[in-house]
Amino acid sequence: MSSLPAIILAAGMSQRMGTCKQLLPFHGKPLLAHLLEVLQSIPEISPIFVVTGHFKEEISPLLNVYKATAVHNPNYAEEGMLSSIQVGVANLPADCQGFLLLLGDQPFLTTEVLNALITASKTSKASTIQPEYAGKRGHPILFRASCIPEILALPADATLKTLMARHSENRHTVPVSHSEILADIDTPEEYADALKQFAEPSQNRTSRY
Repeated sequence: MSSLPAIILAAGMSQRMGTCKQLLPFHGKPLLAHLLEVLQSIPEISPIFVVTGHFKEEISPLLNVYKATAVHNPNYAEEGMLSSIQVGVANLPADCQGFLLLLGDQPFLTTEVLNALITASKTSKASTIQPEYAGKRGHPILFRASCIPEILALPADATLKTLMARHSENRHTVPVSHSEILADIDTPEEYADALKQFAEPSQNRTSRY
């Protein structure tokens, strides 16, 4: 793929955290900034879309700094994550050959994982490509463009798991050495744990996910 767009989901209400988790201070910068910087360090990944919702006004200034494109999901509260995925997908360039789907609260994501997915996409013909650690699949997920019409046609009561189940026979997994593909940050306790782990070398980190 000459250009691979990325969609970051950041529309949720962060109810368990009690505040906008994407903007929590994380070793000198907002948590979401770590993810944006990793994505922007890989030339093939462009453009970057961030789906906003409950904290649209708070997140938008950060996206301006990083020149990421904000797309707003007005139905984030009533229709949930699937509607945010659909909003992001609806804004993809018409000629894109695929896209990355990422969670907005994964500051541990590495270029190693992203490059492994991109490399796999050059040889695998699978409709979805997903990292795997210790037998468990995580995020981000690389989708082929052939999935786009299907994603947009999913009913409101469907979920991402619905889509992934449909492609279980046409999925390629990429083994990685980073357990953080299984982790996101939803609670104050997970945030505190992530702050401690971030300073450690990746090979020494432990994960409870």
